[in-house]
Amino acid sequence: MSETEHDNNLYPSTTSEHTTAFGLSFSGYHSPFPPPSVLEGYKAIDSGILSIILDMTVKEIRHLVEKREIEILEYSRRIEEKAVEGDFKFGGRGQWIACFLATFFLVILVVLAFLAWKLPSVQVLRREV
Repeated sequence: MSETEHDNNLYPSTTSEHTTAFGLSFSGYHSPFPPPSVLEGYKAIDSGILSIILDMTVKEIRHLVEKREIEILEYSRRIEEKAVEGDFKFGGRGQWIACFLATFFLVILVVLAFLAWKLPSVQVLRREV
């Protein structure tokens, strides 16, 4: 076998007795229901397909609405949980501040009472009693 015959066997012949042609078509739309031109094509295939497509579209819309409602409910529940959690944190902080202030003023009153007890005017009153 010569080198040119070997090269010719590596590459298939471009001429053929059988040729096949096919094409693909893609179309898209931004709604759950197909446009009228697509529906006419479906109707040509099967006359009952429109009711099936309509039922599927209604089910999809209901599903999307229910899904959105669930998302909204979950979002509002999370916001409410954060608000309640913040209230608890703020309430706890307020209790600590109130405890600190009460202790602070109690200490100040005790110190002032102790200092006032040693004042000469209080000692005069103590002797008279």
